[in-house]
Amino acid sequence: STGSISTNTLESVGFTTQNFITPHPSLNIMYICNNTTVYSFTMNTTTGVLTLQSNLIPVGSTTIRGLSVDASGKFLYAADSGAGRVHLLNLGSDGSITTTATAITGLSSPVAVVTEPSSRFVFIGDSINTKVYSIDTTNGALTLISSLAGAVGTATSLAIAGYIQ
Repeated sequence: STGSISTNTLESVGFTTQNFITPHPSLNIMYICNNTTVYSFTMNTTTGVLTLQSNLIPVGSTTIRGLSVDASGKFLYAADSGAGRVHLLNLGSDGSITTTATAITGLSSPVAVVTEPSSRFVFIGDSINTKVYSIDTTNGALTLISSLAGAVGTATSLAIAGYIQ
């Protein structure tokens, strides 16, 4: 097994570009977006072959620029740079996407979103600042707790190193 993604598999569901991919923290599920739709795929752990799950979630955008799943595996966040918002996608116990909602609006142009390992915080980087939100563990709602306006320049990606305790 090579672990490679079959282009034919992704093209068969309408992918011409695969912009962002993120794994589920505890299941063999990969979430992939192509600007407009978030797809969930099961992954064969022996061959690496991805199989499309039955749910495709169009988020009403053409500019999804980042994906992140919280450590509990209950919430998937998608940064929508064109609309200045972050979508919240609720995940079922099998990793399927069950519902979608807008978690945060009024952002400049979010291009990166990352949850930290304890699932207490999410970081959103956009064209003019980086913001830190707390996560409501019951419904995935986000509450702003800090903003670094202009302090770090334009964020194009974010990474978390270590564990926040």
